[in-house]
Amino acid sequence: MKAVIYARWSSLEQGKGSSLERQMDLCERFCAEQGWEIVDRLRDEGKSAYTGANLHEGQLAKFTQRVEQGLLRDETVLVVEQLDRISRLPPGQVIAWIQRVIGHGLTIATANDKLVLDSRKLEVDPIGIVSTVFNAFRAFQESKHKSDRIAESWRIRRKAAENSGKPITSVCPAWLKLDRETGEFAEIPERVEIIKRIFREYDEGFGKRKIASRLNAEDVAPWGRGDSKGDGWHPSYVQKILSNVAVLGEYQPHTRPRGGKREPSGDPIPNYFPPIIDEVSFARANSGRRRLSGGAVKGNLSNLFSGLTRCGVCGGKMTFVKKQSAGAMRKNRAGEYVWSVANDQSYLVCSRAIRHLECDNRNHFNYLKVEAGVVETVNHLVLDDEQFERPDEALKIEQEMVALERRVGERRRKAHTLLELYSETNNADAKGMWLETERGIAEHEQRLAELREQFLSAKGAVSTVEHVRRIQKFIEQINDEDLEIRLDARRKTMTAMNAVIDFINFDRDRKATVVFMGGAHNVKLSDKGAVEQEFSFLVELTEGDQIATLSDGTELVAPVAALRDGLVGDDPVRQSKLDKLVDREQRFRTGMAELEAEEQKAKSG
Repeated sequence: MKAVIYARWSSLEQGKGSSLERQMDLCERFCAEQGWEIVDRLRDEGKSAYTGANLHEGQLAKFTQRVEQGLLRDETVLVVEQLDRISRLPPGQVIAWIQRVIGHGLTIATANDKLVLDSRKLEVDPIGIVSTVFNAFRAFQESKHKSDRIAESWRIRRKAAENSGKPITSVCPAWLKLDRETGEFAEIPERVEIIKRIFREYDEGFGKRKIASRLNAEDVAPWGRGDSKGDGWHPSYVQKILSNVAVLGEYQPHTRPRGGKREPSGDPIPNYFPPIIDEVSFARANSGRRRLSGGAVKGNLSNLFSGLTRCGVCGGKMTFVKKQSAGAMRKNRAGEYVWSVANDQSYLVCSRAIRHLECDNRNHFNYLKVEAGVVETVNHLVLDDEQFERPDEALKIEQEMVALERRVGERRRKAHTLLELYSETNNADAKGMWLETERGIAEHEQRLAELREQFLSAKGAVSTVEHVRRIQKFIEQINDEDLEIRLDARRKTMTAMNAVIDFINFDRDRKATVVFMGGAHNVKLSDKGAVEQEFSFLVELTEGDQIATLSDGTELVAPVAALRDGLVGDDPVRQSKLDKLVDREQRFRTGMAELEAEEQKAKSG
């Protein structure tokens, strides 16, 4: 068997020490013991397994692509010192990666414990592989604790900056630098001029895409982090500049919850940076965007996957390109308009590839076909009662319920008083009034029961079978001819998808993979929208601890709690979302079974 050794360390300082030598020596000795021929040695310097950077870029990422493309002619084993050299991501994501590459014929071996993972072990002992990954997860937990300590340190430093106004770090916007002698931030004149030009041209009516194109056409040097070269000018970066309060001199601290998105932390710190744009110009550049942010939905929401797509080759974003709109006229060779386009013709393509920036994934994915496949396959996992709620109606019913419950309480007290009076005096009038009050209470309670059912309906609550039916109907509404119905369905779907889908990966082999909640559920589709593979932990999460008995009678237990932690960590928000994902899957399965039973009964009857 041919062996490929892989070594990784997360910083250059580690590389200067004995990390590389130790990893290589251990792996080479293990290969010699096994009789494997070493054909290659891969090294990823400064790539963190904690963030998963080495799985998306660097030598391991390139090797993975070769495996998935079937470019390894001989039986090959990837040898690492220990499993966390591959990744310290949550176990769910690591298991998904291991299953994927083993499925393409690769064997994985760890030199420290002489473990070999191959397709046979995956078939006969999948629980063993899961247990192995969860044992390696301890390294992830150690990194997590270290990250938490660093986060607390940054919180203290941010507090000091608020009190003193002094820089807490040399990190600053790309148009500034820290003067080591004065300890203050100083402008980089040529970059400040570019910022001012961007604001000026935007104010004059140039769009963000046009501004980026002009800068690229004029060979205006972009900038990246530190001394690195920028990735060309892009409309999204122009937008970041236009909306960045740092141009006003403000510093907005941020936090990034584990597994979540970057969020502002506290109020901006004024006068932290030198201001380079006046407030009037900044307000003019952003007022239009603010007006749209809370108003009506703009356009047709053509791209439901906005913010979720990424290129499987370079990791960059996928750009939505609309080439033809429905109804557009096409010409024949004679130049005559002879027929019209029946449907929108739009595509998803790697943003970096179409800008000729070191990515060869030039595949144009037919958006409508991919959308249809994704929506048909995953909408039951993103939709629940909330998306079918009628809030105005629910509020009106709730108000009537509260008023009626108050009247019932008053009548109960009155009935109790009348009953006591009748018991003491045997008064016929008191008895009549008591009976009449009780009848009124019964009528109110009947009305309350009706209102409670109506309230649940307005909140979107239905039976499991009705839930399946309404999802099927809802899918049709996504492309309804009625604009209001279509926009409402697309808006709800887009919001729901962004809540539980981590990303949609578009590969060089024209496959799109939808990844839910750290790999809790994964769906691979062709560029035609057809489902080719599904891999999910959702059923396991409902069945409790997984127990497997080996041939020697040893029992291995994969705790469901560990699986949950591996998928979403200790983030309560993501844990709650995972619970909802599991509930939706279980509810849909139950509903489909009941619906099939109903249909079978109707046929036999």
